[in-house]
Amino acid sequence: MTCKRLFAEIHNKRQLQLKVTPKKGISGVTLLDNSDVVMVYSLVSISRNLPPTLTHLELGPKFRLMDHSFMPPSLTSLKLKSVLHYNLRFDQLPPSLKTLELGDHFKNYSENTNRRMPATITSLSLGNVYNDGLPSGLLPSSLKSLTLGARFDQRIGERSLPLTLETLRFGRSYTQEFGLGVLPPSLTSLSFHEYSLYEKEFIPGVLPNQLQSLTLGKEYNQIFRVGSLPPALTHLSFLSSIESKYNQEFQLGVLPASLQTLTLGHTFKQSIRRGILPNSLTNIDLPMNGDQVIEPGALPNSLISLTLSVNPVISVGMLPNSLQSLYITSRFADVIPMGALPESLTKLSFEGCLYLDHPITPGTLPSSLKTLTIIYIHPIIQGTLPSALTSLKLINFNRIIQPGVLPSSITALDLGHLYAHSLTAKVLPSSLTSLRIGGSPLTFPRLETLEISSLKHFTEIKCDYIGSLVINSGIDSRKSNGTTPWPSTKQHFGSFTIGSRSHSSTTDPKYRVQHIKSLIRSIPNADSYNIHSQEWSVQLRKTDPWNTIILISTYKCKEDEQSIANKKRIQFVTLDKSGELVSRLEDEINRLKKENDRLTITNAELVKSRTKTDDVNNRLKQENDQLKCKVERLVQEKKEESKKLESVSNQLNQYLKE
Repeated sequence: MTCKRLFAEIHNKRQLQLKVTPKKGISGVTLLDNSDVVMVYSLVSISRNLPPTLTHLELGPKFRLMDHSFMPPSLTSLKLKSVLHYNLRFDQLPPSLKTLELGDHFKNYSENTNRRMPATITSLSLGNVYNDGLPSGLLPSSLKSLTLGARFDQRIGERSLPLTLETLRFGRSYTQEFGLGVLPPSLTSLSFHEYSLYEKEFIPGVLPNQLQSLTLGKEYNQIFRVGSLPPALTHLSFLSSIESKYNQEFQLGVLPASLQTLTLGHTFKQSIRRGILPNSLTNIDLPMNGDQVIEPGALPNSLISLTLSVNPVISVGMLPNSLQSLYITSRFADVIPMGALPESLTKLSFEGCLYLDHPITPGTLPSSLKTLTIIYIHPIIQGTLPSALTSLKLINFNRIIQPGVLPSSITALDLGHLYAHSLTAKVLPSSLTSLRIGGSPLTFPRLETLEISSLKHFTEIKCDYIGSLVINSGIDSRKSNGTTPWPSTKQHFGSFTIGSRSHSSTTDPKYRVQHIKSLIRSIPNADSYNIHSQEWSVQLRKTDPWNTIILISTYKCKEDEQSIANKKRIQFVTLDKSGELVSRLEDEINRLKKENDRLTITNAELVKSRTKTDDVNNRLKQENDQLKCKVERLVQEKKEESKKLESVSNQLNQYLKE
């Protein structure tokens, strides 16, 4: 059972059974998105074997892999992060191994010392320190992916790379020219680090015909001849920043007809003429500098997504009718001409540019537009926004929105942190489900997602239902370390999120649990909690009103790799130790109350039944008295009848005598 699955199981409230066997020497658990189990060791050695089902193993920076016997044969992925040099024996690695990542301990290779790698390895990273060439026997014959690290700068000879290789990555230092036949014909992806020093020209025939992706670094500024780029190439990318040096004009026929994605750096200043770009292109990232011109019809009709940067200008006829997404990432100082944006456009973004110098007039935006992101400081008049718009993001916007300005089709609205005017159902469309604001007063019946800049602004929110509440502010543990309470609310949320990876935290780990408890006591009615910072994040799910399961992630930046390593661990936390006892007492009191109510009802029924019995007895007594009276009356009548009969009999006898 992994941490990830454990958290998911509890989050989904499923029934589960856990069998945990502690292993001596295990210092923690880390998770990968594509794996089930990854064990992390920060010790020097391991004194016992690992579970026989383990598939992914990562050994920490202090670990020297001198004894291989503890590794199970089920292992398929091994990461050795050690910074301490030692001689690694490849022939003692598990024969099932497919992925191997080496650390700074691996500086050179000798077949006599290191032996041959398992033939099953398909993905290999030689680490950032290795710079000893690629001798025969180092690379497995079945290798598909190879990463050469930051210091590698050795010439690669013919047949040095396996004929099965599909992906090849170089670090920053590689500067060697490729000869003909060096890159295997199986290669489909070739990439250099974004700050790579590589600047050699690719003469025709160097790049294999099956190559589909080529990514080049900032130093590359060589012209491509006709035939230099392979016919199967679909992705060509240069560093997309002002540090990129590429500024070569593309000649007719240079770009292959298979190309789908083209990314050029900000220093590219060449004009784009008709016929240069192939009709296969669907995505282009293009800077516009100085006198650079994009001729009408130069952008192919296959184009779906276009990004314009530096000093973009849009003219009528420039954009093809196939375009669906347009991104402007630099200041846009020009007016968008009427009819310049095609009716095929569904997404338009000005995010990244400082602002629009001129307001947008009604009719400028196409009626097909569904998503709009814009840095806007001008008033929005009615009719400016298309009626089909479903998502609107306004950045640096602080103008009053009049009723009827926002289309009734909008479901997601982001007004940014500067917007400070009241929002009501008269201004907001009834279709709205997601809203992001700063501290604006809000009155609205229902929102699936609400994001505000600070929890203190929640006092100005009047909303009957909020599915997810997001607080876009950092966490200061020095003010909220368990002693200073959070702003409190009893409203129910499906989820509560505070902070982000862009916010730094001063939270002392020893106060972290107190910090979380304080937050939950102030906002007790959320199904799940998410707390984020640059250094750590916490995902929390209450298993009952007093206990929670917490997934804690810690992050550390690696300067040499410019990446982020994370470790994740599970904690079980009791929010209120006396709460469960109090609850049991309350349950017992409620049970006794119910029992008392039941007995009261039973007694009432018995009293009622007794009353009914008395009524029956009285009725029977009355009937008996009536019967007695009736019998006495009948007896009296009988006596009277007897007297009458006796009188008649006497009269008859008297008559007979006469």
